Amino acid sequence: MTTSEDKIRVAVLFGGRSAEHEVSLRSAANVIQYLDKSQFDIVPIGIDKQGSWFLGHTVFQQSLAHNYVSQVVNQNETWFTPEWVGKPVKSATTLSAQQMAKPVFDVIFPVVHGTFCEDGTLQGLLELTHLPYVGCGVLASAIGMDKDVAKRLVAHARVNVAPYLVIKQEQWQAAPEKIMQRVNQELAYPVFVKPANT
Repeated sequence: MTTSEDKIRVAVLFGGRSAEHEVSLRSAANVIQYLDKSQFDIVPIGIDKQGSWFLGHTVFQQSLAHNYVSQVVNQNETWFTPEWVGKPVKSATTLSAQQMAKPVFDVIFPVVHGTFCEDGTLQGLLELTHLPYVGCGVLASAIGMDKDVAKRLVAHARVNVAPYLVIKQEQWQAAPEKIMQRVNQELAYPVFVKPANT
């Protein structure tokens, strides 16, 4: 029988400062639902839209109910700081004294989306913890998030890429008619317009 001490302690990060904050809550709900509770000790950590971190299952349930990470924290939950992720915790939290004597988590499972989350920013922070985490590393995350850079690298590797244009905001503001003329000449309709790195 697996005891609590034998389980792999997984921090599931959800929420975040991006426009995809609410989507992250649904993704985290799926991850938490399907992680094997007999093998994993799951600790949800919510990141609100201002970038503050909160720890605990009640925070997660409140976040699902309100569709955002709430700053309401009761006596059974606690505020959390990313500096605690990779080292023993000295401050009083919901963790026991025995748990605080070792790194708080065995692995980090980021279930966050968009800017500051999938673009290498969070991955860089997690690299500093010296703990394993799920998903791509810093470089792959940053490249994958930037459509312009990703397309150029893929094309350089001689992989076929659909025709595209990269339009800077200042270019559009200075000469929208000229940009539309390029679109008409170089692309075929319908076209899709997407931000390059969000």
